[in-house]
Amino acid sequence: MEENNSPILWLPSWYPSKLDKFNGDFIQRHAKSLTLYKPVHVLYVIKDTKNFVTDNIKVEKNSFQNLTETIVYYAVPMYLPSIANKIYSFYKYCSIYKKQLKLLFEKEGKPKFVHVHVAYKAGLIALYLKYKFGISYFVTEHWSGYNKNVANNYFNRNFIFRFLVKKIFQLSNCVIPVSYDLGEKIKAIESSAKIKIIPNVVDKQLFYFNETKNEKFQFVHYTSLDNSKNTIGLLRVLKSLVLKRGDWNCVIYGPAIEMLRYFVIQNNLQQNVQFEGEITHENVATLLRNSDIFISFSNYETQSCSILEALCCGIPVIATKVGGVTEIINSENGVLVEPNNEPALLLAIETMLTNYKTYNRIINAFTAQNKYSQTEVSTQLLALYQAGF
Repeated sequence: MEENNSPILWLPSWYPSKLDKFNGDFIQRHAKSLTLYKPVHVLYVIKDTKNFVTDNIKVEKNSFQNLTETIVYYAVPMYLPSIANKIYSFYKYCSIYKKQLKLLFEKEGKPKFVHVHVAYKAGLIALYLKYKFGISYFVTEHWSGYNKNVANNYFNRNFIFRFLVKKIFQLSNCVIPVSYDLGEKIKAIESSAKIKIIPNVVDKQLFYFNETKNEKFQFVHYTSLDNSKNTIGLLRVLKSLVLKRGDWNCVIYGPAIEMLRYFVIQNNLQQNVQFEGEITHENVATLLRNSDIFISFSNYETQSCSILEALCCGIPVIATKVGGVTEIINSENGVLVEPNNEPALLLAIETMLTNYKTYNRIINAFTAQNKYSQTEVSTQLLALYQAGF
């Protein structure tokens, strides 16, 4: 595949679509960064459980310069019982992939390898290609479910799921976790897996240092629909902080559940805490460039894209000692606290407000951009492809 300029084929388990434009958007950013050097073709099949796009099968094709996306939506009859629905859904998922791959191979020839993002369940298609055609594959893993503290994790899934994930890792050319912590967790599951750490990517054309001149310190926090970001814990800390000093405001972006908004109103924090909801990547960049401190109070992380983006803007970060976060935050660019330790978070915020000017934002932004830029990450991916493992 490297000898001609045919696209590198990516098979993601998560990817942005009409059903969820934010699902796996970091994988799409990875793909776009690689297109600086090589064309990429993403083939993604997703079940439309509510017939939002189709009641059968719909193929969507998108092109952006060197990136081609084939996104196939499929539906199964809603009246089917649960077990029948799952069986038929799996059959349809595999059948669609086989058909689309056949069309692709007829047009472009068989690739030397494919690249899976998130082992299950796109990795099953990679296994099929390996057994059927001898096509090798790489796996980039982002899933936080190898952590036993995560609900519905790898360890409490059924035997078939665990067997298949292990097999996907075992037969891959290389497993590419986004952090060393995640790599260790994967090695504990499948010791024979070859591991190469390549981080998430940040677009330095969007995320860069900007001298802020806010009247009050502006905190930024990213929230999600589950409890992984522990936004309610942060809000309890901010409730205590406002009693001590009011020279700050906190902007929270991402999908916020109603309970969080109610807590802010109930505790009269409306003057200090604002919810932005889900915003575009470009608007996230604008928000970060014009803020002072990023706060992550997560219960778990693999490697937080939002933290990397904040670092590329030179913003000091307060974060929890979870997953790959401890690999990227140090005394030069932030403060680490134990997860769920609200008194420690309060102290960290107060300390950072006092010592804010000791952080060299320009140097921190430059350092982060060198590590996580599109050029750097893509160069590492290309070197891995060429080595082949």
